[in-house]
Amino acid sequence: MAFDLRSVITRMPDLYTYNGLINQIKAIKYQVVTVENLINNRLKNETKNQNQLKFRSLTFLDPYGNQIVNKHMDHELINKIVKIYKKDYVPKYLQRWIHIGHIDHDQISSINESELISTVSECISSHQFIAYGRVTVWLGSYDNPTFKKYVLAVVLIDNMEKIKRQMARLERFMCMELKSCILNNRDELNERDWNEGKVVKWEDTILSSGLYQDNCVLMAKIGNEKIRHVLAFKFKDIKNVHQLSSATLQESIVQAQAILSALYRKATTIYTAADIPKLTEIIMLTDAPNGNDDDKNNSDDNDVSHDQ
Repeated sequence: MAFDLRSVITRMPDLYTYNGLINQIKAIKYQVVTVENLINNRLKNETKNQNQLKFRSLTFLDPYGNQIVNKHMDHELINKIVKIYKKDYVPKYLQRWIHIGHIDHDQISSINESELISTVSECISSHQFIAYGRVTVWLGSYDNPTFKKYVLAVVLIDNMEKIKRQMARLERFMCMELKSCILNNRDELNERDWNEGKVVKWEDTILSSGLYQDNCVLMAKIGNEKIRHVLAFKFKDIKNVHQLSSATLQESIVQAQAILSALYRKATTIYTAADIPKLTEIIMLTDAPNGNDDDKNNSDDNDVSHDQ
């Protein structure tokens, strides 16, 4: 006699009582487990039964970006599969940090509870599962002592260039500087944390900078005091330059170059938006940026070496 799981669902004793509903749920879950065990035992003992079942291939990206494709039966729960993936493919040191979600067109999203209790048969074929983590970014500026908190979905091999692109979608800025720190059991950031933070380079990754560790956060500041120094700098009596002594003129040049040099060193550690000129390139120009084309051509000629 064939077993019909639907018959269990349609028998609803005491439907209108809460206890009756609970009992019915337990009965359904028990029958599901019983039938699932029966299928698994048949698969172990009879290979031909595989042809009677529906399978789907699910793609999973592990923490290091490796693609793993496994077949799963249509009736398997997503929740169960996610737990197996995390156990088998996520190292122990990442277990607390890693979440399993979806990635679609480079956008990571979490798996909600309704998806977790759905079956493989309901999976969208274009969706890939991914092992990702969450990084807290505290964003501040040199003009404001307060920091705003953001939480970004990232993967272990993401570098800081990708982080700043995510931040650029949330906030408008020209320049950004990054540091990291350990924020022990606190949900706020202060200027001391920033001053004592570790400078993070743009090529650093979540893995190399240790941002997967407990309480490790990323700090970002937009704007910079070195930029303000440049904007505020003025040559002494520039209108009467011909009346000044050579020593005074030389001192003005030294001061100006010192400010530009300080800005250059800082500019190498901060992000500049792609659609604006890079500060480092402008500072490195040997001719004045507003020079004419003849000056540029002369400069190009000077760079050419001629073999005799």
